[in-house]
Amino acid sequence: MAPTSGFFQSNIILIFFVYGLAFFLMGVVIAVESRRASGLPLARSLWLLGSFGLLNGMVGWIDMFMVMPRPTPGPAVSVLTHVIQPLNCFDCHQRLGASAALGWEPQQVMDLAKVLFLVAAPTALLLFGARLLHDTRDLPGRWHRWVPLGFLGVFFISIFLGRDLIDDGIQERLITAGILARYTLYIPACAVAAVALVAQRRPFAALGLPRIARDITLAAAVFGLGGLLDGLVVPPAPFFPASLINYASFFAVTGIPVQAFRAAVALAIAYFVVRTLRIFEIEYRHRLSVADEERFRAQQEVLAAQQRAKDQLEKWNQELEQRVLQRTREVEQRNREVTILEERERLAGEMHDTLGQVLAYVNLKVLTATQTLSSGMTDKALGELKDMEKAVTAACADVRESILSLKTTVNEKKGLLATLPDFLVRYSEQTGLKVELSTGGLENARFALETEIQLLRIVQEALANVRKHARATRAWLNITGGPKEITFVVGDDGQGFDPASIQQNPGNRFGLQIMKERAERTGGRLEVASSPGQGTRVVINVPRAALEGE
Repeated sequence: MAPTSGFFQSNIILIFFVYGLAFFLMGVVIAVESRRASGLPLARSLWLLGSFGLLNGMVGWIDMFMVMPRPTPGPAVSVLTHVIQPLNCFDCHQRLGASAALGWEPQQVMDLAKVLFLVAAPTALLLFGARLLHDTRDLPGRWHRWVPLGFLGVFFISIFLGRDLIDDGIQERLITAGILARYTLYIPACAVAAVALVAQRRPFAALGLPRIARDITLAAAVFGLGGLLDGLVVPPAPFFPASLINYASFFAVTGIPVQAFRAAVALAIAYFVVRTLRIFEIEYRHRLSVADEERFRAQQEVLAAQQRAKDQLEKWNQELEQRVLQRTREVEQRNREVTILEERERLAGEMHDTLGQVLAYVNLKVLTATQTLSSGMTDKALGELKDMEKAVTAACADVRESILSLKTTVNEKKGLLATLPDFLVRYSEQTGLKVELSTGGLENARFALETEIQLLRIVQEALANVRKHARATRAWLNITGGPKEITFVVGDDGQGFDPASIQQNPGNRFGLQIMKERAERTGGRLEVASSPGQGTRVVINVPRAALEGE
């Protein structure tokens, strides 16, 4: 035996392992890449090619397990000893003993598994090639769905017609089924896949990607070569062409087992397919660049929209001023008029300050994003744009909430408790935060107008803090009456905080001090109960004497 033949004979298990590993890794890489969003026709059928790689890899590994030495009497089974028999390989298979379930020998179970994978793998490849051709050429009809069924039909017909070509043993029939699967499925599957891959060359070249076009052409070529080696060179069998072109005759001519060539072709297929997958990374970078440009333009539009919102806000402020002036003319006491005017000016000032800060922040981020884009740091620029998007979203929420607060006033005829339900419904629709209201039978209770205004603003400020800081899914407003006090409780199921840290550094939480001052104006007091992870409860206790008619 020549040294080269001896080398391959002694390392045949490694050859099968490399064959299976090449296709299996190709399938895994494709499975990862197929998760990318892409508009290319290749992306829509890529998972089928990955399925072929995983299934065909199992064929190689089953062959590897089949040729491993068994702890049974007699010489160890070697694939070259098996494949170079001048007539057939059935005797070699039958030497593997040990009973299995249902009376099948372990080797028969392995042969059955191999036949199943030999049918499933090329079927997946046929589906891949037919679908890719259909999507690439934009062909009418659904013919691509019938191509695999047609070849599967040919395979089963060949099984039926060839049932008399060999003996009736299970082992022989399984081997024959594997041979016919290679003839009727593997060869046409590789041919269809090769044609489909070659069809991608023109669109890739049109995209200015000549290297990708070259790689996919080479992938198509090695698929065609693989179809010949895997589909045409089969185990020896007593029927044509397996009796003429088989493992034994190939080894006799070349001195190298066909499995070695198959492993080399498998490595080449995996290599060129994986290189072709660079198209998705290139496409992703291109879409990212386009998205960056669109994001920048969108940011400019947002800035313009912010200016329009500011103008609209000023218009609303003017309308609100007219309503407030009209309301103040009806107020009998001077201090009520002053309170309403001060409240309007304060809220309007807060809204303008918020917009001013956001616009300044966005302007700074735009400059930073422009600089990073100029420096080619697209990832950092994308982060800056995301920060701008968050700031604009938060500003819009603040503006809408402030507008809702400005537009919501206590109706002198209806009173606070009749105003709250409508306000909370609009607040929930605007913010998406569900707020439950319980009035405890006090629906008709009335306070002095100034007190009701202060209580409304406290509730609005507390709910604003819930939206901004609590990360809550639910909030509630409970109003209960006691013998001495009327209690308003604004609670949430959010993340909570440590009140002690807020007391030490009040600047950490906006609005708490303002709410306490408002509560004091009503003659009551405000308390905050919270702990990390347990939500927050803002409790306002108003003297019952503040109720009108008490």
